[in-house]
Amino acid sequence: QVATWLEGRPALASMSSRRSPRRQTNALSRQQREAVKDSWKKVAALGAEEVGVMLFQEIFTVAPEALQLFSFSGETDLYKSGKLRSHAAKVVSAVGMAVGKLDDKAGLGLTLRALGMRHAYMGLQEAHFDVVGKALISTLRAGLGSAFTKDLEKAWGKLYGLIQQTMLAEIAATKAMWDSAVDGGAAAKGSGTGSSATPTTASDNDDSNRLAMLTTSPQSRVSAFSARSQMTEAGVLASQANVEIEPTCDGTMADGRIRLSTHVWATHLGVPEKQAAQQVDNRDKDTPDDWVKRHPAMVRLTGRHPFNSEPPLRKLQEAGWVTPASLHVVRNHGAVPKLSWDAHRLQVSGVPRPCQLSMDELASGKVGPVVSIPVSFICAGNRRKEQNMTKKTIGFNWGAAAVANSVWTGVRLCDVLAYFGITKVSERHQYVHFEGPEGELPQGATGSYGTSIAMGWALDRERDVLLAFKQNGELLTPDHGAPLRTLLPGCIGGRMIKWLTKMSVSDKPSENHYHFFDNRVLPPHVDAELATAEGWWYKPEYIINHININSAMFEPRHNAFFPLGGSCAYPTMKVSGYAYVGGGLKIIRAEISLDGGKSWEIADLTRPEDEIAAARG
Repeated sequence: QVATWLEGRPALASMSSRRSPRRQTNALSRQQREAVKDSWKKVAALGAEEVGVMLFQEIFTVAPEALQLFSFSGETDLYKSGKLRSHAAKVVSAVGMAVGKLDDKAGLGLTLRALGMRHAYMGLQEAHFDVVGKALISTLRAGLGSAFTKDLEKAWGKLYGLIQQTMLAEIAATKAMWDSAVDGGAAAKGSGTGSSATPTTASDNDDSNRLAMLTTSPQSRVSAFSARSQMTEAGVLASQANVEIEPTCDGTMADGRIRLSTHVWATHLGVPEKQAAQQVDNRDKDTPDDWVKRHPAMVRLTGRHPFNSEPPLRKLQEAGWVTPASLHVVRNHGAVPKLSWDAHRLQVSGVPRPCQLSMDELASGKVGPVVSIPVSFICAGNRRKEQNMTKKTIGFNWGAAAVANSVWTGVRLCDVLAYFGITKVSERHQYVHFEGPEGELPQGATGSYGTSIAMGWALDRERDVLLAFKQNGELLTPDHGAPLRTLLPGCIGGRMIKWLTKMSVSDKPSENHYHFFDNRVLPPHVDAELATAEGWWYKPEYIINHININSAMFEPRHNAFFPLGGSCAYPTMKVSGYAYVGGGLKIIRAEISLDGGKSWEIADLTRPEDEIAAARG
């Protein structure tokens, strides 16, 4: 299909005559870079999908035959096709990534080379980029109208020239590498950026046609990709496994802000100053946790030990949108294990290449890009005290502060799995298991806390499942899983594993004691005794994974008095609270009743995450 589209079009020219990426970047003045970034924000505000659809409409207008390249070519209502809209949004996000790196030459180069490697299997050549370039300019002109001046068009042309040049060079180098894997030859050395040693078409090298194999036939493309997969399975890592697919966001703080992992434009989020405790609390002395420093204001819900705690609701409110780690809800089933960054190893099994990963390997980007993502963390028992006042459960009395927001930094699980050669669900690879240290807890065969998630969930990049090692720009504290934990956005805390020690892939879900006997919602008539006798714990439909919708009041506070008359009467009363939901959903409104639910009034709603979501695309 690629070869058909290229019939009659100019072949890919050698990269040796083109300017280097550094010179090309310098060709954009600071004023041009700022103009490009400002114009992109205005266009991207229309929505990644909508802009992407506009772009593809332009592409198919310029080159209708290009439609045959895509799996959505058979869609009857093309521009409402979910496949097209999803792919279009990713293309727009890729452009946004490049725009976001305009002031970071090294980062821009890494990003574009990674994109080039990602697109190498499609056999893209210069003619393809020419078409997309024309379509991009037309889309920008349509989105900006009269604001798309000649000077702005010139700036965008220079930027797109850099994108085209760098990606084509990396595609050529990747073809050479795959060729070496298939035919046993030596891949050309160098990155292909201005190096005459890296052929880019068959005409560049009289030795054979194999360097253009990705543009000759579908069979050749399949053979090359299959060989690459076999190499990975055998433990020989192709070099692209070590290249960042997206810019590194390692949780570094600058002026109290952390750069978040976004695709459309760069976004930063302010984080609070570290409010760590300075000494061990007297209540922890003579317990296994007599070495862990904790904030003295934390409310202990299960006595001195183990430490299950939430902040006073007022302090949670006063902390603001991002919660300090020291005031973050803590759920510990037992003692906190003493683990060190240098000595800790993640044992990985059930994959083609079982091994142990050090913390330095995970944090280096070797296994996958390091990303930073803001996530709301909620314990499934949040507000359980109110439930227990209605009907007693087997859980202890959580108040309304078992909720927190943090910026978590780590590596996406899907990238880790890809590093080990697992990129799709198969008969042998259906679940990913996680476990903490053995002997940590009194119950279960191994005394470890463990659980599992479905492989489809683990591989879904949009779910942002992380192996995290930082919280709010700081390495994890002991109570929050140092040095490594899992982080599942939109899920209850009980499905996340602190002090992560083992990860395995299996054809069956976890059989860990806590996977079954923790965090289940059973029918009203089923108590713990009946659940054990009749096996209700093992029924998968009663497991809690995603966070349910919930809300609570900050103000007026519990037992607060509001004088209605006299000299102390207030003219108004402040009413505020929070709301959350999981599963990728969004709170769209909050209502309040002042007459016991007879009538409701819509409250003002603040969603600080909206801007972040728009930047992510």
